[in-house]
Amino acid sequence: MLVRPQERYQLDNNIPFSVLHHDNYKTIFEECDDKSKTLTLTADEFNQHIADGRMEPILREPTPRLFTDKQKSVRDKRVLYMEVLGELVSKHGLQPTTRESYERLIKEVERKHPELTRSNHPGKSTICRHWKAWVNHGYDKTQDYCLGEHNNVAACYKAYCDEINKHEKDLVMVSESTYRRRLKKFSAINDKLADPNLSQKERNQLMNKLTHAIKVEYAFQRVELDRLELNLCLIDDKTGEPTERVSIYLAIDCYSRCIIGCVVEIGQGENKESVVNLIQSIFTSDSNGCVGGKPYEIVMDNGPGFNNGLMNSLCTNLKTGFRYNPSNMPMRKPFVESINNTIKMCFLKGYKVPLADGSYVVGISGYLPKRTQQPENSSKNLKQVARVKKSDFYKHLNDYIIHYHNSVHSQTGEKPIERLQNSMIMSPSAAINFDKVQSQFHVFTSAKEYKLQSDGSINIFKHKYVGLKWLSNELGTYGLKDATPSVTVMYNPFDGRKVTVVAVHPKTGATLQEVAEIYSDEFKSPISVEELLGHEPKSVDLFALQLTTDDTVLAKRTIRKNRSGKPVRTYEDNNDKQLSTAERIAESHENQRNNKTYPARIAGVDNEPDKKDIAFDPNNTWDSENLWEDD
Repeated sequence: MLVRPQERYQLDNNIPFSVLHHDNYKTIFEECDDKSKTLTLTADEFNQHIADGRMEPILREPTPRLFTDKQKSVRDKRVLYMEVLGELVSKHGLQPTTRESYERLIKEVERKHPELTRSNHPGKSTICRHWKAWVNHGYDKTQDYCLGEHNNVAACYKAYCDEINKHEKDLVMVSESTYRRRLKKFSAINDKLADPNLSQKERNQLMNKLTHAIKVEYAFQRVELDRLELNLCLIDDKTGEPTERVSIYLAIDCYSRCIIGCVVEIGQGENKESVVNLIQSIFTSDSNGCVGGKPYEIVMDNGPGFNNGLMNSLCTNLKTGFRYNPSNMPMRKPFVESINNTIKMCFLKGYKVPLADGSYVVGISGYLPKRTQQPENSSKNLKQVARVKKSDFYKHLNDYIIHYHNSVHSQTGEKPIERLQNSMIMSPSAAINFDKVQSQFHVFTSAKEYKLQSDGSINIFKHKYVGLKWLSNELGTYGLKDATPSVTVMYNPFDGRKVTVVAVHPKTGATLQEVAEIYSDEFKSPISVEELLGHEPKSVDLFALQLTTDDTVLAKRTIRKNRSGKPVRTYEDNNDKQLSTAERIAESHENQRNNKTYPARIAGVDNEPDKKDIAFDPNNTWDSENLWEDD
């Protein structure tokens, strides 16, 4: 088993141990609080402890942000406005961004906090901006939702030294000159990647340099997440109508380069629900995907779907480290950015799509490159060029990922799937059963309270959930007038088989919670809450779909007739005439003269010609300049 460097372990009795000695036969631990106590486990015992969950690695505590007294005062003041606005939205049903809500907010703030009466209240746009950040962080007032960037290199180096001194046994501090040199080199790559004129080949070369600079030693040590928005619309299989724009969420194991999570959403902006679905797909595994595992560290950007209070709670529950990078710096996530380019070039543009008639097309029909790169496509409507059905898109994307996993990677020299599986043999601590962490995904809270029945059940999402007998007994509902106390439900929007019910003890005031399971045997695999309610989910896990093998049929585009009702001349009709270029130009001019066009009506100017003349003389024309002559 591969013992991770700089890592401590914790037993199920919450006693921390650090590795004192490790070889292929045994591992010796010493207790962190009492160095005189040791623990010796054989290799098989160590692996069994990890697999059973009796021992797990301890993550490094993230360094908290330090604020000055002025910064704390500004943050606390913003929290007051957000809490009052939250009450107006939840209790009175007001929209948070309207002028009426803003005026009500100012009155309520002055009534509840008289000390702010004479102060300068923030403007409406400022309140809206703070509310968006407040919502993205899960309404958590302990979170700092005003992150910024630091440009003072000397101050950053001092903070770096302070952090290294806390772990002097594990890390080696570099000099300030080395720190500045590496930072300068890193910034130079960032400036090159920000150049819009940079070719795709040069961009890939820079990404390859960054991937070689980041040292990854085992599978699931570093997992990068990102969202790829496509200029692509699909055809709905049920209605036959074009869908909205498609986006793909990807999770990449940086050691093996495997795509360990793939979620597709249609017509949605970046949202935390789809990100939770992506992380869930990392922990699950089936015959259609790779190998499920527990990431040691998750790296993602600070977009609204990733950087929020719910994501922080989820990673904390899963005991997984997480790191945020600026969304406009792809160099901070070079592995997933490289996969994004591969998806664009090799799948969307270069994938060979077989058709039902035996022919094939290269690339996904209807996909257009980014408009910033192809200005000629800016006027095209994505829905008009959509020709691929959703089911076919899912099938081809899944087939391409399987092909990618079983092809030798240019940088590692190995097949991604084989590299991942071999690493899992050496480091089984990354393997995990999703059932053991299923309740840790219950980070979403229901908007309203529900009634707990005396038989230990609750009705929610149009289904009955059971297994709450203990919670019912603890609340003391028997013999009381109110035998159905109100409880709060926490759930995972993409696995409604279980929920966590939270209640407050009527006597002690302690918080009680219990996991309830759906009263049905038909759901063997995760099913979303939207599907339980009879709706389509916001996004789908590609590896969890039951994909069909039907042949691809491209939808035919319907060409709208012109307004006159006359049939439109096709390319073949024009070629049949066998006209020269000069004859085609003359015919085009003749057609324009024969069109029944009218100039725009201008207020105060009688610029409409006699309609009778036009009706009886189709060749009638007039000089538009004469309309502006004086009488």
